[in-house]
Amino acid sequence: MATNDFIYLDKSDVKTICHKLAIHFLNIKGQPISPFESHNPSLLESSLALPKQTFGGADLYPTFEDKATILLYSLTKNHAFLNGNKRIATMVLLTFLYINGFGLECNRGEIADLCLRISKSEPREKDRILLITKDWIKSHIKHRKFKDQTAQDFLLRLRELYPQMN
Repeated sequence: MATNDFIYLDKSDVKTICHKLAIHFLNIKGQPISPFESHNPSLLESSLALPKQTFGGADLYPTFEDKATILLYSLTKNHAFLNGNKRIATMVLLTFLYINGFGLECNRGEIADLCLRISKSEPREKDRILLITKDWIKSHIKHRKFKDQTAQDFLLRLRELYPQMN
């Protein structure tokens, strides 16, 4: 599938959906997720753009799993936020999967361990960590029966389920 066959998240989606979800579901007492306004815009936008990158008309990340992998890796490693990067990256990944008709079958500890492994990795380990991450995503990704048209549809569904997020 080509880059334009997928729905991608932008900065406003991260602000209105992913950041709020991370605070709601993944905030840790004593280690709060930083306010969205404290993020580094260029680091966030760079991470969000990576899955769409092309060279010579060809996708640099050709498969959906490649796109999901580089999104999680770059958001975890770029540290666009003062605190909570792994938790925000997790919610961005889950939202990206969801709006494209996929989900993950795993528990919170499994994905937390993966993000911690990415976070602690050295730059020289990048290729190996990307492969490990892609294999993990491939083994946990599950196709859902429907695909949402926009990230905003996802937010509306979540607001119905969790009205306290408004």
